[in-house]
Amino acid sequence: MCHTLKLGSLLNHGDLVTETEIEGLIRAHAAALQKKYTALMLTDCSPSGGVIQGMLRFTASYDGIEDVIDGAYQVDIQIPRLYPDRLPTAKEVEEKIEKSFHTNPDGTLCLGAPLAVMKAFSECPNLVGFVEKCLIPFFFSYEYKKKHGFLPFGELSHGAEGILEHYRELFRCDDDLATLGLLRILADSDYRGHYGCPCGKRARLRQCHGDQIKELFEYQSQNEYLNDYAQVMFAINRKRIQIPKAAFSKTMAKYLNVAELLRKGIIG
Repeated sequence: MCHTLKLGSLLNHGDLVTETEIEGLIRAHAAALQKKYTALMLTDCSPSGGVIQGMLRFTASYDGIEDVIDGAYQVDIQIPRLYPDRLPTAKEVEEKIEKSFHTNPDGTLCLGAPLAVMKAFSECPNLVGFVEKCLIPFFFSYEYKKKHGFLPFGELSHGAEGILEHYRELFRCDDDLATLGLLRILADSDYRGHYGCPCGKRARLRQCHGDQIKELFEYQSQNEYLNDYAQVMFAINRKRIQIPKAAFSKTMAKYLNVAELLRKGIIG
């Protein structure tokens, strides 16, 4: 079953979620996961989070792809305190996955652009959903690439450049600065439908990307979008493209030395 009440939603409405309820939610989701993937076991659980460890065995296929792939990976899944409003992270512990293949410096698997992973998880926001919507597609892609030499679903660059590429595709926007301008609205939580759309089509936001922006507010917090914004901003800066003031986040300005950025020509 893929419907669950998000803890953050409860908290935002002033309802008290006890530590017992948080731990109970994790245990219930872990039990449902183990019922389907019997070798994945909850090895630690508390109000601060939980740990799932064991062998993930799967057989997977996807629409439009002929291959049916069987896989078995020893995994360590860390469940955060704010689960399910925050995603679990996963490591592959037997080092079958080459470190050059979308693995973060801390050893966790880079399952995709943060927003893309959250949107996939939101379709089934529990541990079964995380494994089936996020983790198995990652392992399927790795096995497919070993066999065919390329990824089945396309491939983003790693790190900040990949996040920029994802938002460009999402907004269907060819211009980096226009993409940053749209992301700024999310990072500043500053939707104003009567303003011009940053994409450059000379339309009001509400008549252009407005509906998409409003939908995206549902998937990540402002801080998460701010982190994406910072990654995209510095990816653009690495291309030696100056950030116009109109696209610079007011929220980001609270954390950076704006005068220094102006002096260096990073914004202008």
